Amino acid sequence: MRRLVSAAEALRLDRETLLAWGLAPDTLMEAAASRLASTLEGLLAEERFRGASLVALAGAGNNGGDALALLRHLSFAGWKDSSAVVLPAAVDSLAALQAGRLRSGGIPVHEWPSPGASAALARAGLLIDGIAGTGLKGPLHGAPLDLLRAASACSAPIASIDLPSGLRDGAGPGEETMPATWTLSIEPRKLCLLAPAYRPRAGVILAVEGVFPLGAGRSGAFLADSGDLDPPSLASFLHKGQRGRLALLAGSPGMFGAASLALEAAAAGGAGLLTHYVEDSIFPSLAGRVAEAPGGAILRPESALIDELGRHDAVLVGPGWALSEEHARLLGLLLESEVALIIDASALRLLPQSGPGGREGPGNRPLALTPHPGELSALSGLPVDAILASPGGVLAELSEVWKAAIILKAGTSWIAAPGGELCVVDGQEPGLAVAGSGDVLAGLAAALLAGFEARDEGGRGGRAARALRLAALVHLDAGRSARAEKGWYRAGDLLTFIARSLGQP
Repeated sequence: MRRLVSAAEALRLDRETLLAWGLAPDTLMEAAASRLASTLEGLLAEERFRGASLVALAGAGNNGGDALALLRHLSFAGWKDSSAVVLPAAVDSLAALQAGRLRSGGIPVHEWPSPGASAALARAGLLIDGIAGTGLKGPLHGAPLDLLRAASACSAPIASIDLPSGLRDGAGPGEETMPATWTLSIEPRKLCLLAPAYRPRAGVILAVEGVFPLGAGRSGAFLADSGDLDPPSLASFLHKGQRGRLALLAGSPGMFGAASLALEAAAAGGAGLLTHYVEDSIFPSLAGRVAEAPGGAILRPESALIDELGRHDAVLVGPGWALSEEHARLLGLLLESEVALIIDASALRLLPQSGPGGREGPGNRPLALTPHPGELSALSGLPVDAILASPGGVLAELSEVWKAAIILKAGTSWIAAPGGELCVVDGQEPGLAVAGSGDVLAGLAAALLAGFEARDEGGRGGRAARALRLAALVHLDAGRSARAEKGWYRAGDLLTFIARSLGQP
């Protein structure tokens, strides 16, 4: 997994590296410029950039200095048509130093605003964005914002250095940021790049390694991708109980589609024994009509669940569930129990009514919450746009309040666990934006958690977060495979690919 840091942590890492190694102030800037140039040269090799004009946009801070130093490295590599547009910088700043070096080498440097700066933007074939970086404390305004808007209006592609200008820790909804075609991310990667609201503005993220020491940074946040997919290795002699015994409280009159998808996903996810608990009022008609529920689940009435909890390794509650006082009471009993629990969909809306909050006691009884942005908004009281702009804080707070691992299901999924652990899965799979996709993810995560519990796999305290992380990666892998084979697909089409991903020897 790739380490993620906040912008504030990145600034601290910069200072600590300079101090620890006794480096001069511009040494890291030169290292960054060299690595950035190597990365950008790969893009500039494309035919469309042959003879194109490169224009660096530089603010007054170190990000601006990086852009200008990069332009010099590209000039040394043979790129002839280049210029810079700069904002006023302090005379003794690194940005001013780099601008002076460009002027000495004969590269045009235009101050913004000016006719020369506007002309350079108009003929640019590629813009290198260094207007603002990790030191940004609030939304852009004044001349930096004017330059960002002018650059955004150009037709040229944009390569942002480290962060698209305007992006920052704690960004609020609707703040203006540079629409980058590529972001050249100086690793460790900045967490704010992956905020669901702003992730599209970063374009393609390219890792720039080797500027800071390998493994630098102390953050507990990580980026997981397909290379981190680590499905359980199951022995050939397992019986169905060791694959996990999962109970599902799901469905209500007119809402059985969600329950069916969750049940089938749990079967595809490897659960060995499924029991579907349905409302008592409809149990007789269902039991008389079908021998078993989707996924091979045993049908039982909800009123029997509490007495039968000892038979199950985990319980999933919520897909297609009715909102009622009785269900709120039942959810409260489940929270008080010792069973591993995943709460999804309608049950998340009932969660505040079900008890004082969280699981009391030692905190090692696995609990997972699987909200989409609207459900997280209802649970937290924050507007959806604020959550999507900066989800880290609210997830960390709710994870501690409920003693739960929580996944925010969005374009990039954020998974928080008590103690400050945070994992992000950078999805970018539009096929998963389909009705029922979340029900599939919930059923899959519940099956994985039930299996971990049945086999006593790992410490109990981390099982919920591991189940959510693995489920998110398998779900994403299945979505990509389904679209490659089928084009647009339904949520049910994911099941075959999930089963393949987890069930192959």
